[in-house]
Amino acid sequence: MLTSRRRFALLSSTLAGTVAGAGVLAAVVATAASAAAGCRVDYAVTNQWQGGFGASVTITNLGDPIDRWSLVWSYTAGQAVTQAWNATVTQSGAQVTAVDAGYNGAIPTNGTASFGFNGSWNNSSNPVPASFVLNGTSCTGAVGTPTTGAPPPTTTAPPPPTTTPPPPAGNAKQMEDLNRGLVSVRSGSANLVSWRLLGTEAASTGFNVYRGGTKVTATPITNSTNYLDSGAAANASYTVRAVVNGTEQAASEASSPSRTGTSTCRSRHRPAGTRRTTRPSATSTATGSTRSCSSGTRTTPRTTRRRA
Repeated sequence: MLTSRRRFALLSSTLAGTVAGAGVLAAVVATAASAAAGCRVDYAVTNQWQGGFGASVTITNLGDPIDRWSLVWSYTAGQAVTQAWNATVTQSGAQVTAVDAGYNGAIPTNGTASFGFNGSWNNSSNPVPASFVLNGTSCTGAVGTPTTGAPPPTTTAPPPPTTTPPPPAGNAKQMEDLNRGLVSVRSGSANLVSWRLLGTEAASTGFNVYRGGTKVTATPITNSTNYLDSGAAANASYTVRAVVNGTEQAASEASSPSRTGTSTCRSRHRPAGTRRTTRPSATSTATGSTRSCSSGTRTTPRTTRRRA
């Protein structure tokens, strides 16, 4: 997961985001106010994958209470917002405008409002915006009086949203909340241990395999989510631990009991623009197949599904 954070002190009010397509529509009206205004904005790239990324934006109102808000920023590397929630987001060229969703327009002094969105990028550079404009006032790092602008848009506030984000648009897929799905399948005199690569993990993530409380891998397994444990008892229980930057992470759930018959091979490859996985498996019998299941062997790519 890649996370980029940058905080900004702004002259104005708060923000939010819902969708306006991959990069069209006009900019939204800026807000006027005569009261003292100021705020801090946290823009974070929460995750990033081939061709896409997710981001969250949180604004803290440091000035007088406000009733409505709009936030404007510009991208410098061709990024485009494709979907958003908890605000209405439009984009015209490089300029992006986020307007409150009605139910979150009012922000008291020292209160916050947040929104999130998914976007596309060029797989080369995804810099954080250099500046923001809140309610028509450029970010100056001080509390003051914003310049006069057009009044905020008037809409009827819709009911609050559910806790589940809106379904993805376009070619996006619905994401399931999955765990490692760790299983042990009996194959001859060995156990084939297989698990999932999570959508937040890089394809190069390594894994250590434990039988009971004993580590059975000399070095972390990379580019595979299978391990063939030769000579182990059929009823052995397994866990796996991801290794990130040389540090072993928390243990997974314990494996399901070993089964006899066929064994399921899983790959860790993620197609571009996807996050989490449910996937068809390549199946081979213990007595031979054109696809063998063994330690460190990459097998069939998995189809993945994702949700904002």
